[in-house]
Amino acid sequence: MNKLQIDSKCRWFLFFVLFLIIHPSYSRASLNLQSGELLRIQLATIGPGDELTNWWGHNAIIVEDTVSGESYFYNYGLYSFDDNFIYNFVKGRLIFQVGAFQTDWAINYYRGENRSIRIQTLNLSPDKRLELARKLEDNILPENRDYLYHHYLDNCATRIRDLIDQAVNGQLKDYTSTPARFTLRELTRRYSSHSYIWTWLLMFPMNDSIDKPMQRWGDMFLPLEMEKIFDEFSYTDSSGQLILLVSQKFTVYEAEGRAGIPDSPPNFLFRTLLISIFISALVLFTAYLDRKGKKIYFGLMNLLMGFFMSILGLFLTLVSLFTDHVIAYYNENLFLTHPLSVLIPVAALAYMFKKKRAEKWLRNLWYFHLGLGIILLILKIFPPFDQDNSLALATFMPLYAAFTASFFLLKRAKI
Repeated sequence: MNKLQIDSKCRWFLFFVLFLIIHPSYSRASLNLQSGELLRIQLATIGPGDELTNWWGHNAIIVEDTVSGESYFYNYGLYSFDDNFIYNFVKGRLIFQVGAFQTDWAINYYRGENRSIRIQTLNLSPDKRLELARKLEDNILPENRDYLYHHYLDNCATRIRDLIDQAVNGQLKDYTSTPARFTLRELTRRYSSHSYIWTWLLMFPMNDSIDKPMQRWGDMFLPLEMEKIFDEFSYTDSSGQLILLVSQKFTVYEAEGRAGIPDSPPNFLFRTLLISIFISALVLFTAYLDRKGKKIYFGLMNLLMGFFMSILGLFLTLVSLFTDHVIAYYNENLFLTHPLSVLIPVAALAYMFKKKRAEKWLRNLWYFHLGLGIILLILKIFPPFDQDNSLALATFMPLYAAFTASFFLLKRAKI
């Protein structure tokens, strides 16, 4: 959701230094945690930012001592680029941290990134405010601050959601145990809708686990969705009185020039088909040129497409079999791109250099890929094959059909 890396190495270094300076003992020495009457608890919701990792928004809990004015911003979205970062990221074992920062500094930081900032004051009893503040202080201790990040199940928002649910004795989870409007995939597409390419790339490696019907509780992996639910949520306090969770809400900063999040996920299927059909037409055209003796163009088209498929196929195989990225396991898109895809650019190079049997190998590889794609389409009628991979199918199936048809026509022209 948020990260220690900022717009430049200089800003990242400053952020890391401040993280070391504003350490837990500094926070505990400043806040009066003896009486909940003196504390104000607020939820800060940060709008999307420019970088991919910031598209989903962010949030944090603010605890303020209303007497001294000391206020701290408890952020569950921190991570640092240590020696094991790349390895842990690839393996799906990314470690996040929670840290406490002076609220004014944190607000100014997100304002500097031109990200909207809204504050909700939470209507909790004094004993619950004190209990929550103490839990936050316990969380930022060195032995407690690290956790294994999961984008959908355990992130900066879900950690806060769980704390607030505990503060209202589980009533938040009960309230949100109703069907959600969207699946996790559809929610993801809403927040990445401004980038067609990134939406395609994000959807490709994720399996059907994000296509299952879910409850509104799951929506709150996204900070902005949590903010909406908090606005409408009421709970019953210890005296039996119905209390609105949010007693006050205000905007600290409204981002300039940012498009809002669409109410529904965009449908990129038609666009994908148009792009694929256009490239398929180029494939057939280069095959026509091949018949005229200009083999380089058709060979180059095979090479480029094969290289693209190889990267996707190897990546999907690696994350599916050798990492902890559980949302990539048993991915249906392995019917479309897989380790054998790496043979296509090899055969394409051989074809361009007019090697013997290169055309036969290349033709059979495209037949094989088209055949697997057709098998996948048939399997889609069975309930276990419920992954929403419509964008991948719309991308690859017209292309596979075009390459197969090209070789069929080339073969007939030689008879």
